Amino acid sequence: MAKRKSRLEGLAALGSRLRELRLAAGISQMKLAEILGLNPTHGYKYILRLEKGLVPNPTLRTITGYLHACNAGWQDIADVITEIRLESGGQEEQQEGRILTAKPSASESVIVPAPALSVLTPASALSREKFWQLVHQALERTRNQLINQNISPASWRAIFTYIRSVCHLIMTDFPKESPNPQLEHLTELTARQGLEPGLLRRLLSICLEVFEAGK
Repeated sequence: MAKRKSRLEGLAALGSRLRELRLAAGISQMKLAEILGLNPTHGYKYILRLEKGLVPNPTLRTITGYLHACNAGWQDIADVITEIRLESGGQEEQQEGRILTAKPSASESVIVPAPALSVLTPASALSREKFWQLVHQALERTRNQLINQNISPASWRAIFTYIRSVCHLIMTDFPKESPNPQLEHLTELTARQGLEPGLLRRLLSICLEVFEAGK
């Protein structure tokens, strides 16, 4: 009797992050599929499923190629990798080459950023899946508002990082002061990267509106 392949849980967060990196790099799903050497007719469908967390066991080679194509590195997904785990009740060992077992080479080593103002797990009654859905909504609203502006890939990545950090703070128990000192500090730190404070406050409002509506 053939052994059932182990499956991974928690891939929605990884898929959402990969999509952010692709959008920040300005690469379409079809172009990325071409870069990765996938079937030119249906390859984009694989990318679509990967970004939705629907590919059950993505390989290290696929993730590495995706990051390289988007001019990103393992440090850009280090926090969401911690969300990935074997499905409940899974007893089988994972096949060699899967994300949780394969080790990157020295040039691909994972650099885990120091946890500054963000947290790895949302402290909320909302499920992780729901949390990442709301983060995705906030990112989509931001992209739709700024898509016609001349924003560099580096600035896009800074914007996406800011939004993710804001969303984590919203879901974390902290004093509900107005203005909130933690959010104010986060905005100041991000502004030092060259982003306008006025823009960041607009993004903050988007995040607050999305999470208020998603309660």
